[in-house]
Amino acid sequence: MENKFLEFVSSVFGVQVSDISLDTSYMSLPQWDSVMHLRLVLEIESKYGVKYSIEEVPRLMTLRDFFNAVRKKEFLSEMGIVLENSNVNFETVLADIDGWCSLMAFSVLIMLECKFSAVLSITEFVKCKTIGDVAVAAQVGN
Repeated sequence: MENKFLEFVSSVFGVQVSDISLDTSYMSLPQWDSVMHLRLVLEIESKYGVKYSIEEVPRLMTLRDFFNAVRKKEFLSEMGIVLENSNVNFETVLADIDGWCSLMAFSVLIMLECKFSAVLSITEFVKCKTIGDVAVAAQVGN
């Protein structure tokens, strides 16, 4: 997902993918001025369905900041698919999900490995009480 994100951002900036990384920061490219910053916000919101609050926009200082929001949205979407519940959020308590069982837990672990290259042990996973805890343990969007 990281490569596709960088490809998209490079097209917005009009630069080669090799010229940027997740560590590329605001004003480090001649193209990345305040106007381009706002355009980048709008383009990412449009492409990935992410919504940034007006308070967040000035804190988006690196491409990693933008990417993390995209990964968090993708993570919640994938969790909703696995848990068959599109209303989940980071505060959702796993034990409160209808049908929560070991099969669902293993499905989450498989999804994490397949979609996010995150491998959690059973021991790490059982410590997670909420979907947010799973995101932190899997280092999704950090």
